[in-house]
Amino acid sequence: MRNYDKLLPPTILNKEAYRQELRRQFGEASTFQEREVVRLKMAAIFAESAASIDAELDSIGFPSLGTLSNSKVNYKSAIPVLLKWLFQAETNDVKSAILGALAVSWSKPAAAKPLIQFLNQLDPESAQELRWSVGNALECAADDSVFDDVRSIAEDKQYGADRQMFVMALGNMKNPRAVDVLINLLDDREVLPGAVAGLAKVGAPKSRDYLEPLLNHTEAWIRKEAKKAINKIDKKYPRQ
Repeated sequence: MRNYDKLLPPTILNKEAYRQELRRQFGEASTFQEREVVRLKMAAIFAESAASIDAELDSIGFPSLGTLSNSKVNYKSAIPVLLKWLFQAETNDVKSAILGALAVSWSKPAAAKPLIQFLNQLDPESAQELRWSVGNALECAADDSVFDDVRSIAEDKQYGADRQMFVMALGNMKNPRAVDVLINLLDDREVLPGAVAGLAKVGAPKSRDYLEPLLNHTEAWIRKEAKKAINKIDKKYPRQ
């Protein structure tokens, strides 16, 4: 591991506030050299903030947080460790890395309720920064135990495109109301891709008639996703 000791002040009372200040400095830096100095400091604060979780992951035989999600190993037994540190991590970049590591199929269903709890206890600024990442993890972890929470966020337009992954997470649900919510969200352009993807995951026959008009959508990628969803439905429920 690179030695970052000399890059950081001897005492940092609030690591997240320091990280935010570094983000501001990075945005204002006018030269490559200035940006590189700030980038190394940001890497240093991440490494320091992640040190305890890295040590615990290492103690149970797993790679560090920064490499865990790309390690190609099943780390299901590390999910409880990740969930514990999600609430204890000092900086949002470490929390974001944990959320990325939770965006795997084996986090279901253990991570579903803790992810909602985590989002609900965030301050508004942190929630804005991390909401998409929470949704990304829930797209893998969510089940019917968090249906109402996921639906509420998916339908709340104040969150804009950050709702996308929550909408897709509705595709995990067996609750029959999920299909109706997703169909309604086809009219919401900010989350239209997620609604199509969610309906493809559910594969409910009743959604076919609502997806079919999208085959003539002006944007090619919408047409492509709608076609994939319809093909999946037709394969599951062959038309007579």
